[in-house]
Amino acid sequence: MLLPKSTVYRTFKAASSMHSATQLMAKVRLSAKSIVEDYKAQLRATNGYNNDSQTTFATLAQRDASAAKIARAAMKDPVLVVGKKSGLR
Repeated sequence: MLLPKSTVYRTFKAASSMHSATQLMAKVRLSAKSIVEDYKAQLRATNGYNNDSQTTFATLAQRDASAAKIARAAMKDPVLVVGKKSGLR
């Protein structure tokens, strides 16, 4: 299961209501980290890491890469991740 774009958008939109850039970046880092951790916990709960299929491992690696890509993008440029309609100025 890939991370839904709406979940990421809502998480970072909530962070955008803060006025201080430092506060915003701290919130974005925590949010990105929690998204990745929740995603990995969900995979462990469904026993996703204990499958012997090469195809499954390739799929999981791709999903982990997607989650990490979102987290890195959020830390580098939260406005890009949140979007233009976020109210962030």
